[in-house]
Amino acid sequence: MKNKIISYYGQAQFYLMCLLALFPVTGRGVHSTLIIIMGIIAVFYFFLQGRKVWTRRRTLYLCSLGSLFLIYTISLLHLGDFTLGNKMIIRTVPILLLPLTFLNNEVIVWTTQKLKIILYIYISSVFLLLCYLHVTYFEEMYKTQFSSWELRSLIETFLKIHGTYLSMWIGMAVIASLRVFFYYKKVVLALLLSVFIGYFLYWQYILGARMPFFATLLASGWFILSFFKISTKKILILFSILFLLGSVIFWKPIIHKIDELNNYEKAIPEGKYENTNPLISNENIRSVVYYCAIQNIKLKPLLGFGIGNIDNQLQECYDSEFNHTDLFTRFFFNAHSQYFQVLLAAGLCGFLIYLLSIISWIRWSSGNLYLPFLILMFFCFMFENILSRHDGIVFFSFFNSVLFFSNDKTSE
Repeated sequence: MKNKIISYYGQAQFYLMCLLALFPVTGRGVHSTLIIIMGIIAVFYFFLQGRKVWTRRRTLYLCSLGSLFLIYTISLLHLGDFTLGNKMIIRTVPILLLPLTFLNNEVIVWTTQKLKIILYIYISSVFLLLCYLHVTYFEEMYKTQFSSWELRSLIETFLKIHGTYLSMWIGMAVIASLRVFFYYKKVVLALLLSVFIGYFLYWQYILGARMPFFATLLASGWFILSFFKISTKKILILFSILFLLGSVIFWKPIIHKIDELNNYEKAIPEGKYENTNPLISNENIRSVVYYCAIQNIKLKPLLGFGIGNIDNQLQECYDSEFNHTDLFTRFFFNAHSQYFQVLLAAGLCGFLIYLLSIISWIRWSSGNLYLPFLILMFFCFMFENILSRHDGIVFFSFFNSVLFFSNDKTSE
């Protein structure tokens, strides 16, 4: 029995990961069940066999990949509302558990064939989800005068998935499609993937989530240039030039957005939200959120407030300084930045640890799919708490594990 468990562990892990790769078209309960099963098997297998092959490097990998879970846990211990904090820590468990399922194995690096199957499953599931949405909202998309924002709101209500997260999933499908397109040269497959990539980008445009769309283009560009063996230095120079050109061309819109984000005092009109709603933009709300986040970071810059106290601290700021509107009592607003979230929870100490983890991921990445994935994530982290919601945590922990352990440098 013991020998069978040992011999079938890697196979079972792969099949469960294949099922988890269907997360765009399966329910949250399915995701949680699969992760719990993988976690139980991983912990059991660790005491049975995994501890025999465990090394200091594997501990380093686990602490680095699961750093956010560890940072949040420590922040709760020194300060925090345990009820709210425990919810967040339980939610982030996959960030630690999924790497553990790989590190138990004697050989921790996946084969190219396994990665290819995972990518096929994921690309197909995103494509099927978008086709279903296309059929469901065909009239709203083409026959009525629905704006992009109204259509996105309909889709968010129907799927119960934030538009930014959905656009991020689509962005990863674009990058994964490019990986398959360039590495497996079959004419029919290339044509099919070209259609998929165009369709995915079309949906990102429809959803109107600007940062995931921009991050997708940036990560895709990096992947393509890396594939053609262009050095990192040359890619950075090229991107810097493009950034400067873009800043010059779009100078006025950029300055306007910055002014909106800085104008927190006049961002939200006085009165009830139902009356002032047409006058409030996404940037207006973010200007207030970022102001309150920065004010709280200044209060406890070193250790933060603990993961359980962040929401209460932000709400106190909204209630005391923006009580001329009922917007912040009717709706919940988190820090809207993963970086601000870590600073609020664990201060500069926790943020530096997380920053070191990110640097280690970049150092361990090679010219495959892992670095483009990290580029997509790091830009999306700027303007959204990606790792505060189930959809973001499952997406990140899944690909951060699969791509890290399909990486040549991991075995060094």
